[in-house]
Order: sequence, then structure tokens, then C-alpha cells
Amino acid sequence: EYMSGRTRAAEVSKAADAFLMRLDLAINKSRPEHLHELEELVEHTREVLSYYGDPEDWYEFERKQSFQIDGIAQLAAIQRYDTPIRIEWANLSSGLQALVEQFALIGEAVGKAATQGRLSLVILIDEGDAYLHLDWQRRYFSLLNKYLGDLKKLHKLNSLQLILATHSPLLAADIPGEFVTNLDSGEIMKTFAAPLEEVIAGSFESSSLGEFAAKKINEIYRRAQAFSLTDTDRQLIDAVGDVAIRSALMRADKN
Repeated sequence: EYMSGRTRAAEVSKAADAFLMRLDLAINKSRPEHLHELEELVEHTREVLSYYGDPEDWYEFERKQSFQIDGIAQLAAIQRYDTPIRIEWANLSSGLQALVEQFALIGEAVGKAATQGRLSLVILIDEGDAYLHLDWQRRYFSLLNKYLGDLKKLHKLNSLQLILATHSPLLAADIPGEFVTNLDSGEIMKTFAAPLEEVIAGSFESSSLGEFAAKKINEIYRRAQAFSLTDTDRQLIDAVGDVAIRSALMRADKN
């Protein structure tokens, strides 16, 4: 299965035929040397599992071997081997797992490009922050920036440019407005370190309030102007988290 994803179909077919001949399950004209690549994969896999795995942690019916990787260096050492081993991360939240896998894919792609002599790269990421917890969204660009900087040094790249598509105002607030493009508007605003409500209203042309909350506040404000606030309205005013909005509604009530 692993060979079929990386080798020409004809070569895989010959290797499969040779493997069946080896087991005396087929008779054909395939030569033993066609089995060589498959034997190498098996040997590399045995080396990795013998070094990192414990026979007691082998789950035969699930075809899984459990072992611990103690850092990026060990992961890189495993990946240097040409094996069909697929590493699955355990005890990670879905967001953090997505983040680890995303960075690993970026690192692999940049490494392959560098080995091909491509030293000026543009990376396109479409909503890489999707499904992340708000705190991970807040940290996403900082982590990504540092990681890409390390990749640039590691592979001695001439330039490494990033184009990132996002719906997150948290990310936009981490980037100077000159580098933020709203596809629906040509206006440039100061997004860097700006309050989120300004980023949302400017670059994302939306509101920082949910539609339900905004509708209720507008209804309360109209009733306050008509001197018809109810006790329920006043309780809801006390529950408003935005100090400016709460103060405006309280002033409207007094008037």
C-alpha cells in the first residue's frame, strides 16, 4: 500500500508478483530483484521499531505499535527512514493536533523544495487557524512566524513569503494594516494591536456583537427613549459586559 502511493504502478505490480512468488503463491516471470525495494522498506521499518518500540506495546489486530517520541529531534530521526510508518499523536486536543500536523507538513514541504534548489518560496495557508481555541488563535501567528524563521535559517533560504487567508480578527490584530487585505474593500486600517471591535468593524466589515445581543440592545434603547423600560430591560442592562454600551443605555433610561 505504501509503495503504491510513491512508486510507478508497473514497479509496484512487479514487486507484488515477486512477493507472491516468494511465498509460493504465484508463478510468473517476475525476477527476485523486484522484491528488493519492498525488502528495504521492511528492514527500515524493523530498525525503527526495534529502536523506539517495545514488543509488549504491539497491538497485532489493530496493526499499531505504541511508542513515545521525546521531541522534534526524534521525530526527524524517524522521518529520515523510508518507512510506511504513520505517526499518530496521542493525548492532544483536536486543535493542537491540527496545529502540530500543519507545521509538520509545512516543514516537510519547505525541506523538499530546498533540496530541489528552490530557495525563494511563497507559502499559501488557507485558514490555518480554523478549529483552534481562541487562545491558540491568539498565539498562532507568533508561533508560525518563529517556525518559518527557523525553517528559513535551517534551509538557508533567500526568502520565505507567507500569504494567509483567515476570518479571525485575532490574527489581523497581530499584523500591520499595510499587510492586511480585505477582498471586499480597498481601505487600509491600522489593525496592528488594535482593539478587536475596531478590527472587526474595519477589516472584516462586521460587528463585534452577536446579532441577537445587538437586536436586544437596540430594542432596549428604543424603549428607553420612549420611557417604557421594563424591570426585565433594566436587569438586562446590568448584564451588558461592554461598559460604554451599558453606560449609554443607563443614560437613556435617566433621560
